[in-house]
Amino acid sequence: MSSNFKKKLEKRKGLFKKKNNEDSSRSKRNEVNISISKKKRESRLMKRRNIQSTEVIPHIQDLSNIIEGTKSKNIDQISQCVQQIRILLSQKSDPPIDIVIKSGIIPTFVEMLSQKENLFLQLETAWIFSNICSGNHQQTKFVVDHGIIPIFIELLDSNDLSIVGQSIWALGNISGDCDEYRLLILNNKIVIPKLVSVLSRYPITLEVIKLTVWTLSLLFKGNAPLAPELCQLVFPIFSTYLQDFEEELLIDSCWGMSYICHDPENIQRLISEDSISRLIQLLEKDNDEIIITSIRILSGVLGGTNKQTEFVLQAGILKPLKKLIRSPHHRIVKETCFALSNITAGTEDQIQLIIDEGFTPEIIDLFSNENPKIRREVCWIMCNAINGGNTEQIEIFIEANIIEKLCAFLLSDEIMIVKIVLEAYQKMLGAGVEISKEREEKQNIITEKMDDLEITSLIEKISESKKDKISKIAQTIQNNFFYYDDFYEQNYYQDSDSD
Repeated sequence: MSSNFKKKLEKRKGLFKKKNNEDSSRSKRNEVNISISKKKRESRLMKRRNIQSTEVIPHIQDLSNIIEGTKSKNIDQISQCVQQIRILLSQKSDPPIDIVIKSGIIPTFVEMLSQKENLFLQLETAWIFSNICSGNHQQTKFVVDHGIIPIFIELLDSNDLSIVGQSIWALGNISGDCDEYRLLILNNKIVIPKLVSVLSRYPITLEVIKLTVWTLSLLFKGNAPLAPELCQLVFPIFSTYLQDFEEELLIDSCWGMSYICHDPENIQRLISEDSISRLIQLLEKDNDEIIITSIRILSGVLGGTNKQTEFVLQAGILKPLKKLIRSPHHRIVKETCFALSNITAGTEDQIQLIIDEGFTPEIIDLFSNENPKIRREVCWIMCNAINGGNTEQIEIFIEANIIEKLCAFLLSDEIMIVKIVLEAYQKMLGAGVEISKEREEKQNIITEKMDDLEITSLIEKISESKKDKISKIAQTIQNNFFYYDDFYEQNYYQDSDSD
């Protein structure tokens, strides 16, 4: 074999060798933006109205007279009128929030909220504000602009647990309204310690525990980096209530943990405190929200180091994932695929586990799923597996028809998807050199298949693109695998016997 050809061949084979560099698209992913907070999540978790169904609801026609009654000098009449307004605002449908706001009574309620000497009025007005803040943004903004946030934070120290509960409820509704208000509350350095201290009170009701965990989960929702000292305070809380069997409390704990586990220290802490086995148990629950949030947390751990990935694998995550990938619910399938993509971004042994557990045909079938988000995640799974796999593993994927399945993604508008697919084809072409030699084929069998599917033409078009991230990879593929086929055929096989 000529020395010139040996250099060219080694260059091609070098493109197949596993690389560990910062430019590689094959990487574990942690989705920072929790995108699954859809209508169900928003209605159940983001805001809650405090409803007392046993109370007699006043007639809405009497509201103006009731509001006028709050101006009385008789404290009993004032108390009765304030309570009736609270009852009206607690209705399940169409509470008269705008009417109350437009009446001009809000400043009076703010004043009552600050009056420590009248606990009844303080409780009723706190309840009123928690219900107003369960409304839309403009309604919430109106009362926030009247300065109720610092008052509610101060009321967390109240000796009256009912007032504390209403204050937590209001802060939860405000923080669930928008990121601006969430950060406004969170930036008050004492609010998290105060909320945490509520849980150590005795006696305490289940309702207050649930409200506190719910509010804490909302406060930690978002993309901004979290202060380590705050994470240290809330981690034990979410971890503790992950063990609970009360469904609502469990769901909120899962959400809270999913938010703080973007932080590498908290990921390791999950492992150290043996929460992984519990999270895997939760994948067996008959509740979509528990399953999805549990997968999200576990995906964060799988997105850590290879050692952390191995820990989750050894804890037995693949068995429930095998079941969940067949779920009729698209959200669950999508999150399952996301978790699998972090596993295939690991070591060759971890990729082999996916193969040995029979995931390959099920993953390949999902390329035909009607949901584009699922197809995108499946693309990540297989590209990670190919770009990190060895020749034998890649050959299994090729036999499963992966060359054809990835073809459509070359037309994607998402540059990163096109990039990882190009890298996968480059890796398969490199593997094809070894596979073709072993089979004594006269051409690279991968090139032949790509020609038949017109993938080579697509790659040529991409090589002419002005998008450097993908055009350079396409050019490399052309230069090393498409332009030298005659040279490859003439030199490689006629000299292979002399090796």
